[in-house]
Amino acid sequence: MSELNGTEIVKLVGLPETDDRILDLIELLGVDVSEIERSEYNDDYTIDLDDELGLMLSFTNTIISPEQEKNSIGGLFLNDIAFYEECTFLPFEIEVEGTLESIEEKIGLKANYRDIVDIPENADEDDIPTYRLHWVYKELRWFSIQFFEPIFTELASIHVMPYENPNTESYKRIVKPFER
Repeated sequence: MSELNGTEIVKLVGLPETDDRILDLIELLGVDVSEIERSEYNDDYTIDLDDELGLMLSFTNTIISPEQEKNSIGGLFLNDIAFYEECTFLPFEIEVEGTLESIEEKIGLKANYRDIVDIPENADEDDIPTYRLHWVYKELRWFSIQFFEPIFTELASIHVMPYENPNTESYKRIVKPFER
């Protein structure tokens, strides 16, 4: 990767931290990973560039996807990517003020899950309620967008995690199919 590209960064979720594509991204970000504070329990760490770029990358040893299990040689995986509204390289050329329809068109897939709790309890740091939709597809992984409006406009953040089947009992407690 020669420049920061959100769509290309999304493709990295689930890869081991030693993968050349991850190393290229970290170099492009200008981050010295050895200086980042690690979890005392399992060596997890987060590259937090929220203030600088509107981007956060979290690495953990938790294996979620079959791809991670297949590639597991120990070590950590890129397990969560967060793009915040200030980010200038959002994936799929999504715009902060895009509508749900325009976002689905850019992604090429329809949102298929939503949070069960909609949402005054899920307020952001300024006590503004947020509303989250999910695009849970194997080829896209677990992609979610948090909105400020219940009509799904004005993007607050985008999170990407490895694909995990949303039809398990643990996920049925937190997400439900999104019906229009």
